[in-house]
Amino acid sequence: MPPPEFATVIDTAGRVIVRDSIDGARAVREQHAAGYDFIKVYNNVPAAAYRGIVAEARGLAIPVAGHVPFEAGLEGALAAGQASIEYLRGYIWHLVPDDAPAQPGPDLRSRTLAWAHGDPSRIRALAERTREAGAWNVPTLSVRMIMKPDHLVDAYLASEEASHMTGDMRTFYTERMSIPWLSNFTSADFEAAMDGFGVADSLIRALVAVGAPVMAGTDTPPLGFALHRELEELVAAGLSPYEELQSATVNPARFLDRGEGAGMVVEGSPLEAIGNTRRIAGVVRRGEWLDRAALDAMLDEAADR
Repeated sequence: MPPPEFATVIDTAGRVIVRDSIDGARAVREQHAAGYDFIKVYNNVPAAAYRGIVAEARGLAIPVAGHVPFEAGLEGALAAGQASIEYLRGYIWHLVPDDAPAQPGPDLRSRTLAWAHGDPSRIRALAERTREAGAWNVPTLSVRMIMKPDHLVDAYLASEEASHMTGDMRTFYTERMSIPWLSNFTSADFEAAMDGFGVADSLIRALVAVGAPVMAGTDTPPLGFALHRELEELVAAGLSPYEELQSATVNPARFLDRGEGAGMVVEGSPLEAIGNTRRIAGVVRRGEWLDRAALDAMLDEAADR
């Protein structure tokens, strides 16, 4: 559970609460029995519960992924063999000097604003430690949209991509300060949040440079379209189009130990302009060819729903 003073800004709805190693191990067994492929951990998992989760998951050969629990810390997660880290969680605690004016805390606001005070000289060592531990990262840069200033959110909501959102999806952006984990942000905070994006981008570049693999992720609606935005964000962060394409194709296949299964044909090379990934002529799915007309029909059907 989150600290009581942050209960209103840390959402635990729909999550399994574990308090010790016995709880943690039991939750892993239950999820494994239900057929899940991964155990996802969140920020406020106690250290004892995390140890129970990791030990039970190792015995059942089910990977642990997700956030970096505060009590375990980045070093604890890497030492435990956590398979992947989402949103670059955990790194900020190692990047911000003790005398910086903004320090990371349990709430998303403090951790977001602290990125602007990260020390770039510390990044390479963290990237190398990540590579040595064999951990993967899913930066999920498309989630940044929810933390950008109002004028950029408004521009996004007027885009073609956003036209595919449901009403609930749009509400996620238009009423974002009613979301518990964003409720203590101010308009000024959304402006200031962008100051830290460059530090996080430097970390992503360093991870790729030292051979610590990165995968593209979205976790923001509309999910299919958001993947293209994620690829564009990764290129803007400094990855080459080739590296960025790897993050969405061969890297996830390696991580999941899966072979070929799907693909798409685009008009124009993404290596020349990453926006060409949006120019989809057709998709191969399980050996079936879906041309542009078929894809448009699927979009129309989704819009009707």
